[in-house]
Amino acid sequence: MSNNSLSLINIETSILFVCDVQEKFRPSISHFNEIVTVIQRLIKACNILDIKIVGTEQYPKGLGHTIEELSIVENKIKVFEKKVFSMLTDDIKNEIGKEVKTVILCGLETHICVLQTTKELLQNGYEVIIIADGVSSRTIGDKKIALRHLEKIGAQVRTSESILFELIKTADHPKFREIQKIILTPAPDTGLSHI
Repeated sequence: MSNNSLSLINIETSILFVCDVQEKFRPSISHFNEIVTVIQRLIKACNILDIKIVGTEQYPKGLGHTIEELSIVENKIKVFEKKVFSMLTDDIKNEIGKEVKTVILCGLETHICVLQTTKELLQNGYEVIIIADGVSSRTIGDKKIALRHLEKIGAQVRTSESILFELIKTADHPKFREIQKIILTPAPDTGLSHI
């Protein structure tokens, strides 16, 4: 595990990656609607905190576009098409910016695109935080094994609420009340109790 895991993450050096949350996956992904709720909360918080958000769509010609619930235009999410499984395409690399050190990662599927994205990010020196309640796969088993592997290779596996509190660090933060409103209702069960 990297030494970065001992440091608190910073708003100024973080970015949110939203991986392949597309309509065609809705019927087959475990806890899809609950994952979407968690991702919506993350997006809302990132907009409040002025954290850049980028997303990808895996082969949208066949798998459709990002689901409407994520409101990509209103939420200022730049979305890029891809055919490779990793999100770290040339377009995304150009979008990240030199100041980014930490990638907060959510989306689909944990054992494929999220895993391969994480490996590439770690190879490129980024700290990677996987939002455990904001990722999923078709089966809980695939998600479970992938989360274990991700942690083993050096990613931090955390919950959305944990990350939101770490980003603001104190109740004195000027955006604390806005973030508090997001987490007053606990995140929905996304299958973590079975992992």
